[in-house]
Amino acid sequence: MSIMAEIVETRRTRIEREGFNLGTKVPERRAAPLVPFGRDPFVICEIKRRSPSRGDISADLDAPSQAARYLAQGARTVSVLTEEDHFHGSLADLMAVKSEYPNLCVLRKDFLLSEEDVEVSYRAGADAILLITGILDIGTLTRMYQRAHHLGMSCLVEVHTDEDVEKASRIEPRFTGINSRDLRTFTVDLALPLQLQARIGWETSLVFESGMHTREHAAFATSSGFCGILVGEAVVREPALVGELIAGVAEGSRGEAVNDSGEASAGPGNRSFWRTLYSRRRRGRPLVKVCGVTNQEDALLADELGADLIGFVLAPSKRRASPVVVREIGTTRALKVGVVVLDAGSRILDAEVLELLASGRLDAIQFHGDEAPEECYHLAFPYFKALQLKDADDCKRMAAYRCPRVLIDARTAGLRGGTGTQVGDAIISEVKRRGPLWLAGGLGPENVGEILLKHSPELVDASSLLESEPGKKDPDRLGRFFSEIERVGAEVAGSK
Repeated sequence: MSIMAEIVETRRTRIEREGFNLGTKVPERRAAPLVPFGRDPFVICEIKRRSPSRGDISADLDAPSQAARYLAQGARTVSVLTEEDHFHGSLADLMAVKSEYPNLCVLRKDFLLSEEDVEVSYRAGADAILLITGILDIGTLTRMYQRAHHLGMSCLVEVHTDEDVEKASRIEPRFTGINSRDLRTFTVDLALPLQLQARIGWETSLVFESGMHTREHAAFATSSGFCGILVGEAVVREPALVGELIAGVAEGSRGEAVNDSGEASAGPGNRSFWRTLYSRRRRGRPLVKVCGVTNQEDALLADELGADLIGFVLAPSKRRASPVVVREIGTTRALKVGVVVLDAGSRILDAEVLELLASGRLDAIQFHGDEAPEECYHLAFPYFKALQLKDADDCKRMAAYRCPRVLIDARTAGLRGGTGTQVGDAIISEVKRRGPLWLAGGLGPENVGEILLKHSPELVDASSLLESEPGKKDPDRLGRFFSEIERVGAEVAGSK
């Protein structure tokens, strides 16, 4: 039984024993005024004492006091966890918060199952409720949504899968939450909301749920088209973080990062970079990056063959690309990435790289040097990090970086990439244990099919084994590389 199924079953048992008010004395009539949901700053701060994945977060938390801390930092919406057995919340928490702060918008977050739950939530003072699509059939979901609307409450309709999106499309909710946490396993993947986002075809305000721990995370979410974020553990432990998250939401909406002095950092780049990239994912086929491109002919051929990303090395290398070439390539389907290599402690990119990003000739930056996790966002946005890993134990470095994905490359003394050396199986296995695999190093037409079948990478990055000489792609090898990817992709898709 999944964790979510266990929680739902436990809650059904409680309802049978205690009723829908779960043993709490709920008023027969609502006393507090309804407060609109979705107000700026749209940062929903959660009140909860524990979670199944993290255990106790703040066992002795006082709900009204926590709400006061959020308000002091500029929050206007709180989410109160009312599930008792796994989160140690209660309806009493919600009522206490609403009684103390009637002008605060309060979302009831629970595994709600019926129209009776909607009625109780309304009388307890909730201004909005969470409806988890995956635990409700379409009839129940529709009735609960309509009942809440009739009462004047808002609904945040949460989706986790393609099937959930299909179900939610029947009611076209005004607010749609996409959770980066898999409620079956409670693992977090920041890219998951972007993949589901591409499947939503109705007009809605999107809320990015879970996985938000930093100002950068908030900017990532809103730069990707989300109107708001819901954050839990991070603000429970550190309420002062709320102000940073609010700032990140604003920065992402503008499409720019801000450095430590409050000045705009490199960018805006392509504020829809991550959303665009994940909208191109196809069943069975990885995303493909062709790197080390130095001329317009190779760039256009890679684009024509189906590259999702084209990488231009803008650092000392035998494959270094001229900024002039990057400027002259023009419009491509493939997103353009500038590969830079900075030493530890570097605080600025080359002026020409900044101009390429700011003008939109580059969509994003790939950091391939000694850039520290806390530096990257202030150096350029959007970006992703590449790491050369020496062994499986070295994989733990990945977790410190805040971008949705880290590209792994083979480690060769004195060289940053383009060596034709493959990453070892032990390292790949450890990376996959931690999440989806972005793989570079020693990939070419002779081995890419085998690697796809063996490791199922989400993205493959190839350079030197596609060349006739350093910096010049071989059209035949490039064509065979993509043919192998399409062949294996069709085989994998047909087997599912």
